Order: sequence, then C-alpha cells, then structure tokens
Amino acid sequence: MAKRRIMIVSSHPLFREGLSRLLAESPDFELSGVVPSLIDAETKAMEFLPDVIVVSQEGIAQSFPWRLLELARVQVIALTLDNKQASVYRRHSVTLDTAQDLYQVLQGS
Repeated sequence: MAKRRIMIVSSHPLFREGLSRLLAESPDFELSGVVPSLIDAETKAMEFLPDVIVVSQEGIAQSFPWRLLELARVQVIALTLDNKQASVYRRHSVTLDTAQDLYQVLQGS
C-alpha cells in the first residue's frame, strides 16, 4: 500500500511539531509539507501534492479553505484538540480519542 501524503496547516508551532512527530511514527504516512497558514497552504498544496490536508481548527475559524477542496483527490481534515472532534470534509465528522483513531481517518477509513 502506498503511503498517504499528509500536509499540515497550523499557525501553532506546537501543533505542527506534535502532529509531525506523531505521523513520523507511522509507516503508513509521509509528511509532504508543513505550512503556517491557509494562504501558504493554497500555494504549497500544488507543490507538495498531498492526499490529505490537516488544518488546525483555529486555522479555519475565520474562513474555511474551500479552494483546498477543489484540488483533485485531496481530503481536508479540520482537527481540534478541544473536543476530540475532526471534521472530515467530503466525508463526515468523527470522534477522536486516540492516535489510532486519527490514523484511521488519515488512511481514509
């Protein structure tokens, strides 16, 4: 099975670093890029060609990155640590209790 390419978008360095380390522990994922803002995400997504874009919830508080959804095959996950929720755009919302729950969402399950 090919690795799923993940791009992380968050203005918080701790979120970016923590999620990057978590993903590095799994052989199923490849970190294609990490960017600090939605503006950067829109320009870098075409360069990084991710399968999944994980956006921290505070990153979309002002406006949802609808243009990211226009990319072919990309899945956008808005992740918040406040209430264990992940909104999986083009799919559904799921509850996350563990890293394994997040891995399943990132794998497209």
